Amino acid sequence: MIINYADRDHTSGIKEVIIGDYHVDIEFKNGGSYRYSQENVGKTNLAIMKTLAIAGRGLNRFINKHVRNKSQRFGFQPPSAYRQPSTTIRTDEAARILAELLEGGKISLVVN
Repeated sequence: MIINYADRDHTSGIKEVIIGDYHVDIEFKNGGSYRYSQENVGKTNLAIMKTLAIAGRGLNRFINKHVRNKSQRFGFQPPSAYRQPSTTIRTDEAARILAELLEGGKISLVVN
């Protein structure tokens, strides 16, 4: 799934995200492209990254705080090179991932 990162806080350095089954590929606005794999960041962190990418908020902050040094720099074309004419973000998938994390006690939800 290819996502133009929404950057709802307007502070992120993230341009685009590709979500795979076992990885998240991120292209940053500064031109850097990185792969965060389940093997390198862990299953829970990867699930959180997928959820944040779909939500369009908090992914850059999460990366900097938790997985910054656990990525692999792309030696090939960045995610934007894979652009397809039409991309749909599946909110049901995001909801499922979030529900699994909440039920498993991996994250908690705080409403302000």
